[in-house]
Amino acid sequence: MLNFDNSSGKFFVQSDRDENTEFLSRQKSVFEKLDAVVKDSEKNLEKQNFKRPVISEDIRTHKRLRHDTRQFRGQESIFKRPEAPPPARFKNNTPDYQRHPQKWTKYTLSDVSQEDMSEKSNTAAAMSFLRELKAKKEMESMEVDSEVKQITFKKPSKHLEPIVSSSAQYDSPSFRSSKVVMPEYVVGEKKASKRNSAKPKEKTEKSKEIKLDHLNEDDEL
Repeated sequence: MLNFDNSSGKFFVQSDRDENTEFLSRQKSVFEKLDAVVKDSEKNLEKQNFKRPVISEDIRTHKRLRHDTRQFRGQESIFKRPEAPPPARFKNNTPDYQRHPQKWTKYTLSDVSQEDMSEKSNTAAAMSFLRELKAKKEMESMEVDSEVKQITFKKPSKHLEPIVSSSAQYDSPSFRSSKVVMPEYVVGEKKASKRNSAKPKEKTEKSKEIKLDHLNEDDEL
């Protein structure tokens, strides 16, 4: 029969008969192994329950920065504390007609009766307004018709333009549509030479001078 001793914390087998030493030694070794297993399980439970505290990175960096800046204590810093931002201005939600009542005109319908505000009266007012607009347009159209002048038809006059010969047109370079057009020549054709009309004028002038010589002689006498 398997029993457990609370005082020693070990298992043992209780038998009515005496057993040999070999059986007892085996029994002892088995219970020793059981005790070892129990102790190992207790140690594992203790390790699982214990958790190492985790140090956050913020604490580490803060400590490191304090250690680095400790050597600059008591010295003047080139950095200045930033100024506080200006206080926020709350938007004034008061309507303009309350802040500036002199700019607004107040209208009231207290003197208007319920009959004037009915649908029938509104329809009648709208129809009268449309009739006034229609009459105004008709008057304007009549005034425009009266101001229209009588249309007279005239026979178009034919303006004869001088016809320029092609030869005279292309004798000299011309400028057309942003291009220079050179005169046109036909291969094998001689260009007609213009007669000089200055020579006969010189002859007539000489004849006049000859005819007036006798007047000069009379003056000398």
